[in-house]
Amino acid sequence: MVRLLQKGALVASALLAGSCAVLVPHTLMTPTVRAKGETEIDLSGGLHGTSLQAAYAPGRSTILLASAHRWVRDRRWSYGGEAGAGYQWIRPNGGSWSVYGGGGYGAGYSYNNFCPDLCSNTPTAERARYAYVFVQPTYTLVRNEYTNLGLAIRLQPLRLNSWQYFGTRYSTDSLGNSMEEHYPINRAGQWLVLLQPGLNMRRRLGRRLNLTSGISAFLPLRSRTSSTPSVLGLAASVGIQLVLGR
Repeated sequence: MVRLLQKGALVASALLAGSCAVLVPHTLMTPTVRAKGETEIDLSGGLHGTSLQAAYAPGRSTILLASAHRWVRDRRWSYGGEAGAGYQWIRPNGGSWSVYGGGGYGAGYSYNNFCPDLCSNTPTAERARYAYVFVQPTYTLVRNEYTNLGLAIRLQPLRLNSWQYFGTRYSTDSLGNSMEEHYPINRAGQWLVLLQPGLNMRRRLGRRLNLTSGISAFLPLRSRTSSTPSVLGLAASVGIQLVLGR
């Protein structure tokens, strides 16, 4: 199962590496810290770019989260970071239920010069800056001493602090010829609500080292207007996790 998820993440990365979007998700964090002072540090890469994620347990039931993310594809890029905290209920079998909350900030730019149809010379540049909050129920399942699973679903209201893209309008000149004009559209203050379900797997490689893989979908639920920024709908990654204090 672990190998299947890892292969799926790599295939998704290969198929969608050329996707253009200003909102790029990262794989969700599903920590397995169980005692005070334990820390997990993850470095992963894949469809969503590169992520550095960390979880720390200041107490047996409380967990602090922090992460940073970078995605670059030619003339398209996205950067972001977030922080949060949560509370967990540890089960007798080593698994846990937990709830996390927090917030983050990001920015993205997309320029796509590939057009699969007759789209004329319409500029396709798009840029956005945004801030968000989130709540994330999570369940971790310990299959055996070497493998565990993490399932999570995140609800994420997001505000666009700035958003620029291009529109097209037509007019007629004095000779009756149709003229096409492209103009920038600037929108700020728009709210989106995003839903992100995800699955993570860890395979123990050594006393302090795990192989990780994860996949999640990024689903816009609603917007106050009919227009929404471009969204990369899938995050998939493979990485290494360092465990300290255990």
